[in-house]
Amino acid sequence: MNFKFHILGTEFHEKETWFLIKVISTQ
Repeated sequence: MNFKFHILGTEFHEKETWFLIKVISTQ
């Protein structure tokens, strides 16, 4: 359970980081 949650959290973190980088690059 914790391992699965960790994977989902990692995927969300990568998407959030990509979104932030995209926004910063646009400005």
